[in-house]
Amino acid sequence: MSGIVHPMEEVPDPVFSEKSMGDGFAVELTGRQVQAPLSGTVTAAFPTGHAYGITTIEENKGYWPPLK
Repeated sequence: MSGIVHPMEEVPDPVFSEKSMGDGFAVELTGRQVQAPLSGTVTAAFPTGHAYGITTIEENKGYWPPLK
C-alpha cells in the first residue's frame, strides 16, 4: 500500500478529526492496492468504503481499520 500519511486533524469527517474513535492517522492512497494486516474473508463492508470486517480462518473477527 502506498500513500501520503496525514494527521487525524486533517480528515474532513469530524468523527475522525475530533478523535471520537480514538487517535490515529489517515492515509491518502496513491496506489490502487490495499492490504489488510491479517488473512481472512471480508464479512462486512461499510457503504462508504472506509472500514471492513474481516473473519480469519480461526473465526476471529476484526475490523480494519481497528474499531475502539
